[in-house]
Amino acid sequence: MELNDILKYAIRTLNVIIVLGALKYLASKMNELKFISAYFVIAFLFQTAQTLIGLKGFHNIFLYHWFTPIEFVVLSINYFTWEREYSKLYIPIITGGAVAIALFCYHTYPKDIFNSSPNDIPIVAITLTCIFLLIFTIRASIVGAKNYRLFFIYGMMLYYSQNAPLLYMYQAENFLVPLVYHKVLVVICYSLYIAGYFYAFYRRK
Repeated sequence: MELNDILKYAIRTLNVIIVLGALKYLASKMNELKFISAYFVIAFLFQTAQTLIGLKGFHNIFLYHWFTPIEFVVLSINYFTWEREYSKLYIPIITGGAVAIALFCYHTYPKDIFNSSPNDIPIVAITLTCIFLLIFTIRASIVGAKNYRLFFIYGMMLYYSQNAPLLYMYQAENFLVPLVYHKVLVVICYSLYIAGYFYAFYRRK
């Protein structure tokens, strides 16, 4: 079995564990991670839809246009709840960012959704999402609570710092190596999220 296949199955397994942890957290009375947990559940549903559509032989690129604004809004609200005292800073940024990202997604929406190509991916919207969320994440690492949140903060920081650049590289050259590199980083990020849930449930401080 090749490394690419091993990483693919590892990501799927870790993803299921994360979703189970997110559902358990949402069912609990804890609130600190409720929005980031909701994000994991929503992301899993979109990934499942992408897989099912792909298995039917259709392109699933159009789902990026739906998911990207949702991803930005849900995760931005998560950072907002972590720093409510800075609402005057977050509200205009989140609102303006959400409008811009949605417009870019709408502008690049494929005319034929079931025969779209990788070139239809809303790269500008995804890049803006990565930039905004990376800024929020770095800020959270500086002024946020130093508890189990840090696992999620570092995981998000690692993910969004490389997601957009690798997407650009893949579109430009159709590299295979960056995709493997991306999957390795995803495994690391997912492992951090799982560790975060473990500490949230069993070693809360």
